[in-house]
Amino acid sequence: MDEQLLQRYTGRNFDLQASVPLEVAARLLHRAFGAQEVRTVGPHASVLKKTSPSGGGLHPIEAFVLAQRVDGVAPGLYHYHPIEHELRPLRHLDSGQAATMAREILADQHWLADAPLLMLSLQALWHWWPRGPMPGLLAALFLALAWLPISFALYLLQDIGQMLGHPQLLGRAPLHALAVGLFGSLLVAMVTRVTQGHSGRPLVMPAVAWFAFVALQAVAIMRIAAELMPDAHAWHFAAAIGWLLALAPWVARLGWIYLCPRRDGKPG
Repeated sequence: MDEQLLQRYTGRNFDLQASVPLEVAARLLHRAFGAQEVRTVGPHASVLKKTSPSGGGLHPIEAFVLAQRVDGVAPGLYHYHPIEHELRPLRHLDSGQAATMAREILADQHWLADAPLLMLSLQALWHWWPRGPMPGLLAALFLALAWLPISFALYLLQDIGQMLGHPQLLGRAPLHALAVGLFGSLLVAMVTRVTQGHSGRPLVMPAVAWFAFVALQAVAIMRIAAELMPDAHAWHFAAAIGWLLALAPWVARLGWIYLCPRRDGKPG
C-alpha cells in the first residue's frame, strides 16, 4: 500500500490527441460511482453498496461525464446511472463545444497550474537564497533566478484576466520576463562563471559582466512595459538597442579571452 501511495502523482501533461478506451472509462465509472450491490430494505426503499462509504447509505453524489475523446462515445454531457451502469445523454456537443465546456467547468484553469508554480518557485528561491554575503557571480545567479517567480506571477495575472473576460491582458509580458529576464540574466552569469574558470582567471564578476547583467534587467523591464504601452514598437526598438549595448562589450571580452592562452599557464 505504501509503495502504491508513494508512486501516485497528479499530472497535467495531457496528450490532447489521445483517447480513452471505452472499457477503461466504464471500469473507472463503475469502480468509483457504480452500485456494486443493491439491497432492498423496505417495500419502496433500496440501499446502494458502493466502493466509498456514505452516511446512511444515501450516496447523494451523482456522476456526470463530459466526454470529449472516449472511444465509441459521441462528445457530449452525460449522466452516469449507478445501477444500470450506463451513460444517459443530457446534451450532444461537437468536439469544439465539448472543449469549450471543459474549460468553463474548470474555470479556464490555466491559473490552477501557474499558482502552484509561483508558490514553488518562491519557496525554492527562499530556500536556496544564501543567508550571508555572496560573491558577485553567486549574487548574479540568484538575482537572475528571482525572475522565475516574477514570470509565474505575471502568467497568473494573465490567466486570471482571461478568466474574468480580459484575454491577453498582459500580452507577451510574462514570456519576456521568462525569456529576457530569467534566461538572459542566467546566460550572462553562467557564461561569465564558466569563462572565468576555464581561462584560469579568478571566479569573480568583472565590471563588463556586471554592466551587461544590469543592462539586461533594464531591457527586460522595457520589453514587459512595451506590452502595456500604446506605442509598443518604439519600446521594442529601444529594447533592441539596449540588447546590443548591454551585450556587445561583454561578448567582445569573451572573444578576446577565448583567443588567448589560459592566464594560469595550463593547457586549454
